Amino acid sequence: SAFGTRTDWYRNILADPGVRVRVGRKEFKAFAETSTDPVRIADFLDYRLARHPHMIGMMLRAEGLPPSPSRQDLESLAVDKALVILHPEEDS
Repeated sequence: SAFGTRTDWYRNILADPGVRVRVGRKEFKAFAETSTDPVRIADFLDYRLARHPHMIGMMLRAEGLPPSPSRQDLESLAVDKALVILHPEEDS
């Protein structure tokens, strides 16, 4: 979450981590795991940057990071961010 833990939707997930997700015509139930750990968020950003360098690079530059951010850059950015990991239910 770009706005960290202050958003209503994030607070709703904390109150009830059972969520329903819709992507296009597909819908499924999931458990939403939250994390504010800068190392874990930086790991996610690093992974996404490796897979989608152009798109994620543009997003990171919009946050003020250099074109090739260091690990420290990613961890510093992640300090006030939040991550939500979706674990789909088996029968969804």
